[in-house]
Formats: sequence, C-alpha cells, structure tokens
Amino acid sequence: DRLMGGRLLAQEARAKGLDNTDEFRAQMKQNGEDILITALFQKEVESKVKVSDTEIKEESKKMKEADKKLEEKDAEVRAGRMIYEKGLRKVQEELLANAKKESPGSIDNAVIGRVGKGDKVGDDEAIATIGAEKITYGEVKKILQGIVAGSSHGTDDLSRNTVAIGRILERELSKRALLALAKKQGIEGSKWMEDVRKGTERILLINFIAEKEILKGITVTDKDIEATYKDHAEMFMKDGKKIPLAQIRDQIREFVSTNMKRKTIEQYIDGLKRKAKITVNEAVLPKV
Repeated sequence: DRLMGGRLLAQEARAKGLDNTDEFRAQMKQNGEDILITALFQKEVESKVKVSDTEIKEESKKMKEADKKLEEKDAEVRAGRMIYEKGLRKVQEELLANAKKESPGSIDNAVIGRVGKGDKVGDDEAIATIGAEKITYGEVKKILQGIVAGSSHGTDDLSRNTVAIGRILERELSKRALLALAKKQGIEGSKWMEDVRKGTERILLINFIAEKEILKGITVTDKDIEATYKDHAEMFMKDGKKIPLAQIRDQIREFVSTNMKRKTIEQYIDGLKRKAKITVNEAVLPKV
C-alpha cells in the first residue's frame, strides 16, 4: 500500500510537470554521483548477497533457543533480515577496500596542521590527492558550509577544525575512489544505474509534490497546540504532574505539524487511488 501510494504521488507530480522544471533537473544533476555509486553497490549486492533457506533455518533456530516465546515465522523473518544485512555490510566493506586499492588517496597532514594553527592557506591549495585529482582547501570549506547551514556552529570554526576537515577528506577520497571503480566497471548507462536513477527521480518527485502542492499552506495555530495539550494530557506528564504548556509548546507544535502533514498526504493519496485504475496480482503476493 505504501509503495502504491508513492507511485501514485510520483505519477501525479509528472502529470503536473514537476519533472520538467529547472529545480528538478538541478536536483537530479546534484545526485548524479550518488546514483552512480549506489548503482555499483546494487550490482555487487545482486551478485554476492544470497540468503539460503538453510542459513535462515539455522539462524532462526538460534533465535528461538534464545527466546522461547518467539514464533517460527517471526524468527525466520528476523533471521533472513539479519543475514541479508550482514551480507550488505560485507559487500560495502569489500567494495570500498577494492576501490581504495585501485585508486589510493593521500591527505597532506602538513597542510591540515597549518590550517589548525591558523596559518594562511589558500583556497586553491591541495589538501589531498587521489590519482591525478586534487582536493583543495576551498572545496573542503564549501562542503563544510553546507554542513553548518542551519546549525549553531559557524563556518569559520569548522574550517579550522582539523578533525572535521580530516573526516571530510576521508569521505571525499572514499567517494571519488568508488566513482572511479564504478566508471571502470561500466556502471554508467547500465541497468543498475537506470534502476537507481528511476528510484531517485521518484523520491524527488514525491518530495516536490508534497512540498509544493499537498502541504502548501499548512500551518499550526495556537488553538491547535492548546487543543492537543488538552486532549492528550497523558502524553505531557512528568513525575505525576502535567508539564506546563509554555515548556513544551515547540515540541507540541512539531507533533501537531507532523500529524497534520501525514493525514493530509494520506487523504491526497486516497483521492488519487479513487481516480486510478489499480490491479493487484494476488498470485504473486505470497511469494513476496
């Protein structure tokens, strides 16, 4: 039902032309590198992560021994999920190790040391390298600006923080190594990339139609907050006493806003369902 709702929202967004806007195209371009890396990961998962019935039975047996109240079906579901997630982690670790081996990178700790001391470091000065590619101090500062947007930390503080810079560089070197590996393995234009691209488009379209159409104009009034505080008094108790409204007004506002948005989207999807022609393949459901 949730998947169906998402598909209907994405279709409606396309019908309204939201996929033909400069903002949408810019978002897709911005996600280009992540799409390529995710497609590489999907390819590896398809070929390497297998969960056999034998593994599930063995693991579910251990789970039931540890928890005597656990039902057979629940144990098997949990076991399958655990084995699959373990496989995902292994693939991720091996993929990154392989990428770094083929495209080793290095960080110039001397430059980072100068930054930490407050010495002048130009924006065009290389602070790390991977192959013939350089990562400059200016690029790192730009990434940090995106991280601190809306936070209490100032950009100047983080741009001199050697720990934060080191983490950014490690992340960037890993990302660029994975991109190089994806291109080497011919992921560009592959079915894996196409699948991930379609999924990314769908997510963006759902977000676009929610923000620009469905949830437009939704506001939480003081009356809404006061009514929630009164109707759900049991939620706002501490040590047997009711917490004063003034202390939790912002939390209640967020709670009410979240519920209003959820209900509004559900109602919108219900309207789309009534208009759509939906068929469900009942024969396939038991196999999912």
